[in-house]
Amino acid sequence: MSHDPRTPGRAAPVGAALAQHDLLRRLRALGLSAEAEPRVLRFLQRELEQALERANDQRWTAEEISDAGGDEALLEGLRNLRRDQRRAAALREAGLAQLSPSELEAVLNAAQRS
Repeated sequence: MSHDPRTPGRAAPVGAALAQHDLLRRLRALGLSAEAEPRVLRFLQRELEQALERANDQRWTAEEISDAGGDEALLEGLRNLRRDQRRAAALREAGLAQLSPSELEAVLNAAQRS
C-alpha cells in the first residue's frame, strides 16, 4: 500500500476500478465460491455507499463554512466535489456505472448526437 506524504498514515487515493479490482482480489484470497464472490462484492459496495450517505447527511453546508470564515477557494472546491458526487450518484442510479467502456462510449456518443 502506498502512502500519501501529505497525509501520513493514510493510503494514497486510487481509482475506483483499481479499488474494485483490489477488493475482488482480496475476496478471492478468502476462498469464497465463484457464486458467492459477486454477492459479497455487491454487499460490500452497498454497505460502503450507505456509510458514505450517512456521513454526507452530517456534513456542513457551503453556507455554514462560509459563515465560519471559510476561504472562497475551499468553498469552490467543496461545491465542485459535491456536484461531482451528485453526478456520480446519478450515473450509478441510471445503471451507467455497470456498462463496459465501449458501451458507455456508445451511450455518450448517442447522447451528444441528440
